[in-house]
Amino acid sequence: MNNFSVVEPKFLLSLYGIKHSSDRCFAVQIAHQLLQQGINPVGHPEMANYQPFLFQ
Repeated sequence: MNNFSVVEPKFLLSLYGIKHSSDRCFAVQIAHQLLQQGINPVGHPEMANYQPFLFQ
């Protein structure tokens, strides 16, 4: 995407909690939700919408 190699989102997210301790990362949570809905998170506008997570 945009001249960058992109790792498959599902694989990349599988590393969180193992290689990366940020299970509470907003972007990770949003990406997981999108993938559960069958939506590719790469470049998806919801990836920038942290509002729902700010007051949890």
